[in-house]
Amino acid sequence: MGDSIRKLEARLAAATSRDEKVDLLNQLAYAHRYLDIEKTRTFATQALELASQPDAPLPDGMALSRIMLSVVDILVGNYGAALLQLSEIEASFAAGWMQPRTRAWALLNLGQCHIGLSNAPTALGYFLSALEIALQHHLAELEYFAYLGLGSVYAQLEQWDAAMQAEEKAVQLARQLNDATKIFIATSNLALSHLERGDAQKALELQDAALPFFTPDETAATMVNVDVNRARAYIKLGRLDLAVPLVEGALQVYADGRSKDDLTEALQLRAELYEQAGQYPAALDTFQKALGLAEKTGNKDRQADIHERLAAVNRQLGQLAAALDHYEAFHRLRSEMFNQQADLRMRSLEMVHRTAVARQEAELLQRENADLEARVAVRTLELEEALTREQEIARELARALAAAEEIGKLKSQIITTVSHEFRTPLAIISTSVEMLTRFGDRFTEERKRDIERRIYTAVFTLRDLIQDIVMVDATHSRDITPQLTALPFAEFCRDLENRMRDDLGYPAYLNIEYEPLDTVIRVDEALLRQVVFDLLSNAVKYSDPGYPITVTLALADTHVIVVVTDQGIGIPAHDLPRIFQLFYRGSNVSTRSGLGLGLYIVDKLVHAMGGTVTVESPGADQGSTFRVVVPVKIGAADAG
Repeated sequence: MGDSIRKLEARLAAATSRDEKVDLLNQLAYAHRYLDIEKTRTFATQALELASQPDAPLPDGMALSRIMLSVVDILVGNYGAALLQLSEIEASFAAGWMQPRTRAWALLNLGQCHIGLSNAPTALGYFLSALEIALQHHLAELEYFAYLGLGSVYAQLEQWDAAMQAEEKAVQLARQLNDATKIFIATSNLALSHLERGDAQKALELQDAALPFFTPDETAATMVNVDVNRARAYIKLGRLDLAVPLVEGALQVYADGRSKDDLTEALQLRAELYEQAGQYPAALDTFQKALGLAEKTGNKDRQADIHERLAAVNRQLGQLAAALDHYEAFHRLRSEMFNQQADLRMRSLEMVHRTAVARQEAELLQRENADLEARVAVRTLELEEALTREQEIARELARALAAAEEIGKLKSQIITTVSHEFRTPLAIISTSVEMLTRFGDRFTEERKRDIERRIYTAVFTLRDLIQDIVMVDATHSRDITPQLTALPFAEFCRDLENRMRDDLGYPAYLNIEYEPLDTVIRVDEALLRQVVFDLLSNAVKYSDPGYPITVTLALADTHVIVVVTDQGIGIPAHDLPRIFQLFYRGSNVSTRSGLGLGLYIVDKLVHAMGGTVTVESPGADQGSTFRVVVPVKIGAADAG
């Protein structure tokens, strides 16, 4: 690699044309991507500046430069910045000037961004598009990277057979290209898939096959990383004697503290060795050290994993209270990570939307030019009318396809969310029940009530989550038609009050106000009750314990008015316009749990009933007031 870089630098020094300089700068950026990321950024920035001269821009050179800058952002985990670079390239796809190789590179990097954002369905589409271009234009290197990306997508979805098929194809292509680095990476990825699937022996065989192709100056890995992966395989095989020297060797290499993440991983492996050997006190101590390092580096993903392992070790030691605390820490960290990823995914969806609009405009211009030429040639009213009809059909079809794609993405995102959100409440219930079963006779009444509260809260969380997901699916898959029933206004209010107080354990902080009118109203009782419950749940979630919450119900002419007021964390002014959007959460929610479903459901249900919902908040930490106005019919149902 060193010789290759020196040759590129020599060619750059001798280059005279701007095209050649831009191309060589981009090649140098690519060559340094694993060696010196700042040099990669510098070379790509120089290439972009040179290609962007206003008098004679070089579109393909500009696109390649942006792709290399996106590579830098992907390598450091800044997927939002990478998507900004790539969205400008994607908007130009329809123009037709871009080289197939450049377009495929952009698609591959878009796939990598969405892998980093845990958005596997979208990433899959980009990798398949890149593969199609590579196959059509016989671009073997890009075909290799497309199969490598598909392997990553399927691995993220835990579809190991599909992942291994893609990675085996990548190994074949790497051998055809006779590229040692590509052979090592593809074979190592295949080994990891076998390891995650549970075939540790096959993983070791593949890792042994990859080692002769190891080139540390061309890959992000080092020999000690290889040893760590081998140790993981030995641990799964129960060959602790072979895993121990590899782990201890890694700890010695990382002892200088320059790579705290690597040191943390090595400490985790040492703790797992103690755990498998049944040395639980030593495992507990080592996991605690690893947790301390993970907290210093701010690696929340690793912190969550360690908390989960600490919960298991404490459970083995019979320290169930500590196990429960670690389960709760695991859940809190996963919630924070999910909120951060959701925010990134929201930004990426906005960028994808802007890109799609730009692409549609470019395609529309192309169609209009073609239509104009046809009209000039034929000059008949019949053809113009036919063309108009065809365009309208195409737009209707595009809208239908876009709606179907949106529903598919929504269901995929809901499935991903549920798999994470169900895990911790179930673990808390299981551990709490076990504590009461085994040690209930030793606990004080106060301690028992505390454990029972945790169980109740977990069950309440699961119930609300299921109800919200069912309701979101209903609002997307079909129109909601209110089913009117007749009942006295006072009866509706009393039933609602009893249900709310019962669900919340008759709290002193809840104040429910209404006038006991005997006026008979016709309204969809279930939908209106769901709206009130979701607003109350929102108020409880974002208020500190004991802070007063007031629910006021009133009948004004032919409208029911519901007002829910709290003194909680409030809503910043810049969040108010978007607070009812799907998956949107206020910027001040911090670590409070939530998915951004409740207020979206409230808005959809209120509008289904023909009503309106508004929100007011003076700002952060100053409480919120939600006001719902729903039309109702007065009196019993019409005869006949």
